[in-house]
Amino acid sequence: MEVILGTCIHYAGTIWINRRSINEIESSWYKALKAATGAVFNIKQTSAEALLGIPPHEVQNHVNSVKHMLKMNILPSMADPLKDLISKVLKDSVSTAMTISKVKECFKFLKWKVDKLPKHFSSEELSIINHNQVNRFTELSTIACSYNKSLMKLYSEDTWQALIHSQYQIEGYTEVPKVSVNKLVFPLRATRPIETLVMSLFYPNNLFLAFLNSYNSAKFSSNQCPCGNGVQDSTHLLTKCRLITSYKRNDINEFLAFYDFHSIDSINAQKYLLISWSKYPRFIDLCCSLVEDALCYLITEVTL
Repeated sequence: MEVILGTCIHYAGTIWINRRSINEIESSWYKALKAATGAVFNIKQTSAEALLGIPPHEVQNHVNSVKHMLKMNILPSMADPLKDLISKVLKDSVSTAMTISKVKECFKFLKWKVDKLPKHFSSEELSIINHNQVNRFTELSTIACSYNKSLMKLYSEDTWQALIHSQYQIEGYTEVPKVSVNKLVFPLRATRPIETLVMSLFYPNNLFLAFLNSYNSAKFSSNQCPCGNGVQDSTHLLTKCRLITSYKRNDINEFLAFYDFHSIDSINAQKYLLISWSKYPRFIDLCCSLVEDALCYLITEVTL
């Protein structure tokens, strides 16, 4: 999905993407995300992106814009019309707002990079960056503007984490899932129905009885798991369900405790927090095993 749709959306995105233009494709993008997760009910877009490991358009376009600007200093040439034009615009008193905005985005990255790789910058370059002297951007050296795939991956994740933190805080949440651009890795044995059920563990509006009962208590009269050991939701299935072989439950509990991102109480209150563990192939493999054990007791489709 990211390769096909993402590439098409972000082609020349530094030129055409803005809040107004991106809003026009958000509806189609959300439908693609929902289809990829196999969600029957609505899923929060920010969480679907985090689960699938696909940064929001805002983050992807920002990173692409930064790389585009940096390349002007990384690949200097004797006659570079684009670099000459931007340099002239930046020094001009009537600099265009778009050009200044793009360079300011680049300076955000450079300030971030200073913390990670301070030896890449001279004292003069540090002064330019710390004082936001965007008109002197083209004076920065090749090493100061250099980057690699690993560095940009880390920057993408840090930028995305800050964005999702703000979004969740606005909605009143005190904790947020840890995001990663690493994609979900399912074991080869996993069928599409198993993949869909596993992904539904990471969001609340799923086909477990806890949600179905709250959604339509007339049709789903109980929220209790057939195992008789509590309400059927994600954390129950992962940690308490008696339908699951005990050693598999123990493995999950040990994994959750070893990578201690959030407490079980926090996960109970906010199922999206499980996304923090989703990029570990071992965790996904364990989830597949649990779902396989309980498959005949789980609801896999409903008529709305």
